[in-house]
Amino acid sequence: MFLIMTKYSRHIDRSATPQTEKVFGKNQVVNNAGGFVFEIDDFKRLDRFLIIGADTTYYNSQQKLTIDNAEVVKKLAASYDTGTKAVDRIVEISDSGRAPKNDPAIFALAIISSYGEDKVRSYALTKLNSVCRTATHLFQFIEDVQKMRGWGRSLRRAVANWYTEKSPEKLGYQFLKYKNRNNWTHKDAIRLSHPKMSNDNSNKIVESLFKGFDNYTTEDQYSVGMNFSSIVNNDAKRAANLIREYTLPREVVPTNMLDNPEIWDALVDSNIGYTSLIRNLAKMTKVGYITPFSDGTNKVVDIILNKEAIKKSRIHPINILSALIIYNAGYGYKGTNMWSPVQRVVSALEDAFYESFKNVEPTGKRHLVSLDVSGSMSFNGIAGYDFMSPCIVSTAMSLITLKTEKNVELRGFSDKYIDLGINKNTSIWDAIKKAKSHNFGATDCTLPMTWAKDNKIPVDTFVVWTDNETWFGKKHPFVALKEYRQAMGINSSLIVAATSSTGFSIADPNDGRMFDICGFDSAVPQIIREFTVGNI
Repeated sequence: MFLIMTKYSRHIDRSATPQTEKVFGKNQVVNNAGGFVFEIDDFKRLDRFLIIGADTTYYNSQQKLTIDNAEVVKKLAASYDTGTKAVDRIVEISDSGRAPKNDPAIFALAIISSYGEDKVRSYALTKLNSVCRTATHLFQFIEDVQKMRGWGRSLRRAVANWYTEKSPEKLGYQFLKYKNRNNWTHKDAIRLSHPKMSNDNSNKIVESLFKGFDNYTTEDQYSVGMNFSSIVNNDAKRAANLIREYTLPREVVPTNMLDNPEIWDALVDSNIGYTSLIRNLAKMTKVGYITPFSDGTNKVVDIILNKEAIKKSRIHPINILSALIIYNAGYGYKGTNMWSPVQRVVSALEDAFYESFKNVEPTGKRHLVSLDVSGSMSFNGIAGYDFMSPCIVSTAMSLITLKTEKNVELRGFSDKYIDLGINKNTSIWDAIKKAKSHNFGATDCTLPMTWAKDNKIPVDTFVVWTDNETWFGKKHPFVALKEYRQAMGINSSLIVAATSSTGFSIADPNDGRMFDICGFDSAVPQIIREFTVGNI
């Protein structure tokens, strides 16, 4: 008689646990695609929201993502230690330019200012000026916070301080450039906050806002800007001269005059902001200011390629990429505007995209960069740019590593691991086209490690760009990495670059050689480098 041994251990074998099942002994949760992954901590979730935003994904609506992230912010705000740390993180990411848009930071600050513990609320409001640097930001904050709380003394004081802490020159410029946003005006905000101006000139500026310029005859940027239409009376030459003399912003110019190339020449000469410039490239081209051989094109290209201008503007790389994609298309994604792109401008924008990243020293390590090209990555919505999918943006970001490192290969994966045909010399256009052509299939994040193991490819650092909605594989990504390490005798790192603001990651938080990062900003290549060489 033979006894049949029951091999209970087969039921908890990590190497045989599919991604649709929880690995025994691991603290995993179910992602939106039905796969088991790791849950990131609240501060990492906050970072993702601040940097990436909460736009619609393949598996989640914007409403659900926003609510989920708002609950995390509210939870952090409930205690002094985590609440103040969260506020500091909001300020840091907002001020450093790491996020393509400031809206998530403003929204998060509004939540903490409304629902935080008393001292946390007060602390958050002291940082209003740091996060809301323009009147647009201020009006957005007021709109957000009013949906959560009333106008108490602390809120009035914070908004009042936003005005009183500005010099007359800066105050006047804010009045000129940002007259109204989100159904709010400066008059509305001032009536509710009652700021006490300590500077006589500031007082006069505020008075003129309410009473007009009868008693304010000073000829300066503010007074000329506020009376611009009546002064120039559609005289383009006089308008251009005043724009140059007083460094006036585009916002003071009547809409009908923006069809005149002479006006745009004056705006460019008067130190137009970098972001404003790239936002108006289509308009300048359409009205004939930017043409293949014009002086205007020369001026515009010089500004686009100016390293100091890029640095000073703190422009986010995605904003440049957005301008590049839209301008090169020759038509607006909203509306019916059409123009003929000038190739010199297109090339300048592409160069500026690469220039917007900080100089990154190559590590000399062996990198395998893998792009998730599954169906979920093709779904539009990155940080408010609904025409740019995670696939497009992560492809562009991957090119930075590809062009920086000497020993690097870039491939794509869904339920298969494929050669995308992208190398160091591939243009950004061809790279995006090649990646987009594969946007289908399920998601298996184990494939980079499995392919490298099966083909005996020595890899120091695996970089995976994904929305973390993996579910298809027969084993879990962290198990595949462990098996690769054992087979190759290399203590390889895994860097997971998140493309959505969900709370999931394939990286095991208990493994010091796995790292979860988020975003598409200029800091990411440097973070990848520092982790690869062991500095973080």
